[in-house]
Amino acid sequence: MDALPGARREVRASQREAARGILGRYVSEGDARLVRGMHGKPAFDPPLVRFSISHSECVLLVAVCADAELGVDVELVRPRRPVVALARRTWGEEEAAALQALPPERRAEWFHRAWTRHEAARKCMGTGLAVTPDAPLPVATDLDLGDGVPAALARIGGPPALVRGLQPGR
Repeated sequence: MDALPGARREVRASQREAARGILGRYVSEGDARLVRGMHGKPAFDPPLVRFSISHSECVLLVAVCADAELGVDVELVRPRRPVVALARRTWGEEEAAALQALPPERRAEWFHRAWTRHEAARKCMGTGLAVTPDAPLPVATDLDLGDGVPAALARIGGPPALVRGLQPGR
């Protein structure tokens, strides 16, 4: 049974189809099979390319790389979230205090930008949120998707990243 309402279910189905189309540009059907790592990170076997996928509401972000592990995350800003409490629970007192020190109107965006960097780094490592908060992480870089949509890319090794936005229907 699918717990998503009809419209969200349609968006997710479109996102899955778009992600398959993007990955299909790099790996032909039958050349590799899709597997999941110990913590659920999807990968190709054999690893012809590495990839990471993230979505938030109607935004889909897909990253593909030939020679480096990577992770991406995108998160729409939700202004009513209790971001200081979430920061304290997720990252500890120091980051919660830094967030609390910001003007209230900047806290939600700052939190979501920090969240996407943390999440992209953990996706890159393939551990999700299972890693301890003080474990060293790959450096994540903010991506500019426009319209104030926080997103980040983390990579281990490889040449500088080239980021392209794809807009279906354009």
